[in-house]
Amino acid sequence: MALRLEELAKTIDHLLCQSDPTPGDVIRLCDESCEHHFAAVRVGPQYVRVAAERLRGCDVKVAALVAGRDRKAKAELAEHCVAAGAAEIEIGLDTEAMLAGAFRDRFYVELQRPYERGDVRRNAALRELAE
Repeated sequence: MALRLEELAKTIDHLLCQSDPTPGDVIRLCDESCEHHFAAVRVGPQYVRVAAERLRGCDVKVAALVAGRDRKAKAELAEHCVAAGAAEIEIGLDTEAMLAGAFRDRFYVELQRPYERGDVRRNAALRELAE
């Protein structure tokens, strides 16, 4: 069974492939996403509030990409993004540690703990990305 265009659009996360986007770039991304009814816009933490405000009343979610090596900083940044309006948090996992056999420990520290504390579970979906 083929997907209808509307169904396909709801599977797409729209993102900027620029290293240093401006607020205007984020607004344009949001407008395009709203027009096509994409699933989400993926933005850096510094633009979550801009995207959330622009998408208010639209059926598109804000997904924040949280990356880096410091686990505590990533957890705090994820909480900040949820408070700013992110409906999804994408956390970059430490691929080197996972390949070295530390997946279970890294998974717990970087993904499970925020759920256990309740900050992410109540407010946002959490996805992991290999860095």
